Amino acid sequence: MPEFPFFNHQSDTWKFFYPVRWKLFVHALGGATALVLGALQFSTKLRQSHPAVIELSDVFIGGVLVAAPLAVYLSFTHGLRTLSVETAVQATLWALTTLTALRAALNRSFETHQQWMMRSYAVTLIFVVSRILYVVPILEPTRDIDAERILWILNICALLVPQMIINRRQLFTRTGR
Repeated sequence: MPEFPFFNHQSDTWKFFYPVRWKLFVHALGGATALVLGALQFSTKLRQSHPAVIELSDVFIGGVLVAAPLAVYLSFTHGLRTLSVETAVQATLWALTTLTALRAALNRSFETHQQWMMRSYAVTLIFVVSRILYVVPILEPTRDIDAERILWILNICALLVPQMIINRRQLFTRTGR
């Protein structure tokens, strides 16, 4: 896994990120918070049996709004140049989908809120899915540009897959004529 060098203080990766370790830590904490708490939001059974779980969406939103701007900052100040634009777009997409979900909730449009939270969580999952794809032998990036291409594809999927789920009845149910 690409994250293992962070635990080896002799590695070049550790030495590279050491100057921004606290910013990286705050970014990772916000992202991990969103990753874990976002998953809980999709359990209807959990939401019904513990209504307070819905309040965790505020913490999810907070995690995203901390992690996303730091991702942009770190990508341009301390990241791979080939990934800077993609990272900025992904982080912006993450923040915008999350803020749109928040706006819908504040307007008490809960179905719209749920749909935008699906999109936001799909963007959240790009981090995990990319790490899985990076170790699949046929997809394993050998150059930075290969990793960037995978990330661009995942950004598109993060918008398309939730939309297909939202519209599954209209897309996959035959109507009689």
